[in-house]
Amino acid sequence: MSDTGGERHLVNNGRTLMSITPEEITTWDVRTHRRGHSYPGYGEEDLATFAAVTPDGRQLALSVDDRIWIWDVRAGRVTAKLSTGVPGVVEFGLGGDTLLMDPGAPDSETESSGSVQAWDLRTRRMLVRVPARADEMMQHTAISPDGRWLALCSDKRPLEIWDTAERGTAPVPWPAGLKRYSCAGEVSEIAFAPDNRTMALLTETGIRRVDLRSGRELTGIGGRTWTRSGSARTAGSSPRAGTRG
Repeated sequence: MSDTGGERHLVNNGRTLMSITPEEITTWDVRTHRRGHSYPGYGEEDLATFAAVTPDGRQLALSVDDRIWIWDVRAGRVTAKLSTGVPGVVEFGLGGDTLLMDPGAPDSETESSGSVQAWDLRTRRMLVRVPARADEMMQHTAISPDGRWLALCSDKRPLEIWDTAERGTAPVPWPAGLKRYSCAGEVSEIAFAPDNRTMALLTETGIRRVDLRSGRELTGIGGRTWTRSGSARTAGSSPRAGTRG
């Protein structure tokens, strides 16, 4: 595959490589190295910038001024325009039906704090909005595949689990041991299981797991490999440059 610039992302559980540019979107079969499908790009290079792709590769999130556009790759058109405010870090949930946005680094010039937002792409509605402090840096955010649970961890607050249906912090009695983890260093990543029943934390000592319905901590995994959205590394190792939880 020639180097044409743009973005490249693994989708379909690592089976497909997507090359994304404003002019063209191309898929490649990772196993056979063969070119798959080509679709028209989203164009308007000076207006829209790529922000994220769904795990199945069917939708893109594009940053346009103070909104996020959802681009249908196969249809070649915008299907939704979400008024999110000034966007920061954008990612799709594991199921592809939710969009998560956090404000990223604080803006020292405007002292703008922004907020963590979770959106339901089927209804085009915001599920929950969690304001961030002006000096707060979100370290890790994650949303369950069904959009029910939002986990966030920053340098100014301990791990929090939000119930998007109730639009507030979850009432489940979470293990005290999980709340003691420092989001600024001890927790490397957060992820939810595909069945929406379990949340996992990658920490310095291993993978900690918790049952979302009861809040009970499950048997952990020490020193095992962590896999999320096509990436993998060992518990206790450092994230690669340019990646985040």
